[in-house]
Amino acid sequence: MINKRIGALFRRQYSDSNILFEDLFPFKINNQDPFDYIIERTLMRPRDVISFVNECISASEGRSEVSVSHMRQATIEFSRKRLDALEQEWLSSFPTLRKLLEFFASTHSPIISFSRLLEGDALADLALNIVADGKQQFDPIFDVASIYIDRGQNERFSFLQQIVATAYRTGAIGIKLTSNERFIYAHVDEPIISPARLNQDTRIRIHPMLHGAFRLSQDGDGRR
Repeated sequence: MINKRIGALFRRQYSDSNILFEDLFPFKINNQDPFDYIIERTLMRPRDVISFVNECISASEGRSEVSVSHMRQATIEFSRKRLDALEQEWLSSFPTLRKLLEFFASTHSPIISFSRLLEGDALADLALNIVADGKQQFDPIFDVASIYIDRGQNERFSFLQQIVATAYRTGAIGIKLTSNERFIYAHVDEPIISPARLNQDTRIRIHPMLHGAFRLSQDGDGRR
């Protein structure tokens, strides 16, 4: 599919020869095959892959090859658009999703332990921020944030369970329930996970499609 898209575009622009993905893209990026790099940063939907490839071609500014620098530039632009699209896609169900993702990204790490998210005042600040903005139509996160603010530390863990389960459902994060398991994702594994299954050993991974938008370093952990 991608080769057909590239072939049609470059035949019109340059020649009648058949241009393939491997003719256009670098051999490696971050020690990774460029197509695998692209796939890892999508929810494995064809339109997302095409969109990413288009961003790479656009970043190359009409040159006959896409460089590693072009791909990195395209990664940031694609990631920003995916963040906006994800927010819009889930706006009616989870209108505070952007706040949740910014909370996870505030750690400046793509992989975060559950216990780390319980440290300091950031979780309480998130709940206060959500409640201060008022309820936006149907918003289950507003409800659990309100309970946390009303009842205090007794609801701290439950609130975190709820927001992690919510972000997982949207595809924005993957989770590792125990150290001997791999990260699972809603678009590949279980579409919904019960908040009660999340515990102190749980680890959270912000999906690579959002790393560029939040300027997170690449961890190279894949879906392990």
